[in-house]
Amino acid sequence: ASTPHSPPDPRARLLHPLIPLLSTVWRYAAKGPPDWVDPQAGVGHLDYPAYPLRGVRQLNLLLAQMRARLAEIRAPVLLIHSRADQGVPPEHAERILEDLTTQNKKLFRVERSGHVVVRDAARQQVFQRISQFLRQVADGPQGGPTPPMAGSHG
Repeated sequence: ASTPHSPPDPRARLLHPLIPLLSTVWRYAAKGPPDWVDPQAGVGHLDYPAYPLRGVRQLNLLLAQMRARLAEIRAPVLLIHSRADQGVPPEHAERILEDLTTQNKKLFRVERSGHVVVRDAARQQVFQRISQFLRQVADGPQGGPTPPMAGSHG
């Protein structure tokens, strides 16, 4: 699944201090429809029918910790994000990429997938890109600098 840089819904940030109180009367927030490109890929996929409001507060806190620590990452990073993700806008991947200070960082944009890129229509392409990235990382130090991957940024 594509990772957000900050809460995708701006209301989550605005309501953050009020969530403990709000969650006593408004326990769940509605979810939009699933964004599977391949509806068969979603068969058997376990998912929440709605967002627990207390979970939104925890997500806000987790994302704040993630943003604070991105600059500390030194390991190679491959970000994978679907252009068609209806839950996390594609610019979130760009923000994460910008905040990473590691020298070996790549962004792969998936064209035919919804939010769950490892299960949707382009999953084989995602697996191939992961495999290619891991091979390049493994071969990089011995064979010189790791060449950029086609279709990637960074």
